[in-house]
Amino acid sequence: MRSTALVLVLAFSVGSASSGCKRAEGQETRLTATRGELVAEQSFHGELVAKKSISVIVPKAPRLDVLTLKTVLADGTKVKAGDVVATFDTTELEENLRGARTELAIAEAERQKGEHALATEKIGLELEVKRRMMLVEEAKLRLVEGVNLISELERKKAEVQLRSAEVELKLATTALDTFARKRATTLEVSDVKVRTAKELVGEHETALEKFSVKAPAEGVVYRPYVPLNYTRAKAEPGRVCRAGDKLLELPDLSVFEVVLQVRPRDAARIRVGDPAKVFVAALGDRMIEAKVAAKEDFATTRNERYGTKTPEGNLKEIAVRLELTENPEGLRPGGTVRAELRSLLEKDAVLVPLSAIEEEKDGKGFVVLAGGARREIEIGASNATHAQAKSGLEGGESLVVVPRATTKPKPSPATP
Repeated sequence: MRSTALVLVLAFSVGSASSGCKRAEGQETRLTATRGELVAEQSFHGELVAKKSISVIVPKAPRLDVLTLKTVLADGTKVKAGDVVATFDTTELEENLRGARTELAIAEAERQKGEHALATEKIGLELEVKRRMMLVEEAKLRLVEGVNLISELERKKAEVQLRSAEVELKLATTALDTFARKRATTLEVSDVKVRTAKELVGEHETALEKFSVKAPAEGVVYRPYVPLNYTRAKAEPGRVCRAGDKLLELPDLSVFEVVLQVRPRDAARIRVGDPAKVFVAALGDRMIEAKVAAKEDFATTRNERYGTKTPEGNLKEIAVRLELTENPEGLRPGGTVRAELRSLLEKDAVLVPLSAIEEEKDGKGFVVLAGGARREIEIGASNATHAQAKSGLEGGESLVVVPRATTKPKPSPATP
């Protein structure tokens, strides 16, 4: 009885397994390779940027590396050309200006002192020349008057004295000529020092006026997050800045564009002219038609753009700009948007479902035809669901989806 029951159980098990296999074969998934357009639909988040904007820069100040922002107008403040939009702490600059004025006074005093000394030296040299001229004349008179009254020895002594006086006169005249060049050089050096000191005072005075930053044109104040003293921040009182940093902007609120930061792999599918749909969060996700206006040729990291040093900031991205077909009221710089792009990858392509491709490697893959034959294909562009078969298929073939191998769980050890 036991053996008969065992045979019946085994027969039932085999029959069940056979019927299970038949059902699996009957449920075989088949897909078709079609021919048509290969389109990539991608969604990204970005921000609104005014197409035209005037940047207001932190002014330069002599002998100051950093400046401290004292006041700045709030975002959205309407200003006219010449209105003060920001001011900086002037304490250190005023102290430097006082020092520069002191240096100018010292330079001017030193020039006057040097000029008086040169005048005194010139008088002494001129008197020396006149004295030597008188000695020459005196020596000549002695020689002429005593030509018949003195001995030959005395006459020769008188001639020697005359030649000596003439040499001394020549030396004194040369010294006076040399002094003229010395005086010109000395005064020129003093003039350079005075002029340099005056220029420094003028630079400090001009910088002091620029510490009250004025709007270059009429507009609305917008303070974006920008690198200020190598730190990404927003302009606000007490913020330390460096000369040349962007302080704020006066954007034109009539024309906007969208800037997307896209991974290089996704950017490779995007082409200039591709249509897009932009949904503006501030307008209740209102949809605005757009198109790709430009795509950067090189990638940058967030750390490079924002001046940060974070691990996630090392991600490479490419900037893509979208041109809006309309600019409704309510758009503001920095507004968040979601953009849906539709890019045509191939106009006439053999489209193979990704689920029907196996062993994809080095641009090659394999598909299984309905008859069971396994065929190699060359894979081209792809989107989220299909890939282009550049060779191996013509379109219209029925393909079998081969289930991916699954790893069976290991049996747990028997409990003793």
